[in-house]
Amino acid sequence: KQQVEREILSEKIKAVFHEHKGRYGAVRITKVLHNTGIMTNTKRVGKLMHLMGLYAKGSRYKYKHYNRKGASLSRPNLINQIFKATAPNKVW
Repeated sequence: KQQVEREILSEKIKAVFHEHKGRYGAVRITKVLHNTGIMTNTKRVGKLMHLMGLYAKGSRYKYKHYNRKGASLSRPNLINQIFKATAPNKVW
């Protein structure tokens, strides 16, 4: 009985996964299944996805390019690396 339930649930998980182009993980697939009336646990969905080799596509890290021309304003060097304070709180 459990084997049949597992196979049916696996097919539904696979259908939801491919319907959303591989962007949904175990948590979101569980929510979709709950909305359709299938009550199951997130851990169970995650284990079945792992057994089937289904992994959600994560967002790729995008490198932020620094020091581009025109991107940053050049600030005047007011201190000129002279850190002699004549009075408290005058240098900063």
